[in-house]
Amino acid sequence: MHIEEEARALDRVVDRLAGRFPGVTRAQVAAIVAEEHLELEGNPIRDFVPVLVEHEARERLRASGAALTRIGADFEADVEADVGDVDRLERAERRRDELDPSQRLGLLNGDLGGS
Repeated sequence: MHIEEEARALDRVVDRLAGRFPGVTRAQVAAIVAEEHLELEGNPIRDFVPVLVEHEARERLRASGAALTRIGADFEADVEADVGDVDRLERAERRRDELDPSQRLGLLNGDLGGS
């Protein structure tokens, strides 16, 4: 891989990682990519350098907690689902509490209430 090809490939690495980690500035991503690239300086086989750089830079970004959790509609949908689960649990608990003690005991002993 020629120097120009490697530079273009590293630019694409920065583009991908900046898109994947929106909580980090492009300049920060570029700095991490440059640091990782520097670590591989002097290696005679250059074909896989961009791939190795991307892998190490991605791991550093993940480890730093830079990846944002889901936001917007996805987050709201999760919250609504959680609230729905809580509502269902509360209704089930109310139904359980409405049973008289003898019915609750039968359920605890494995009686499914069919008899």
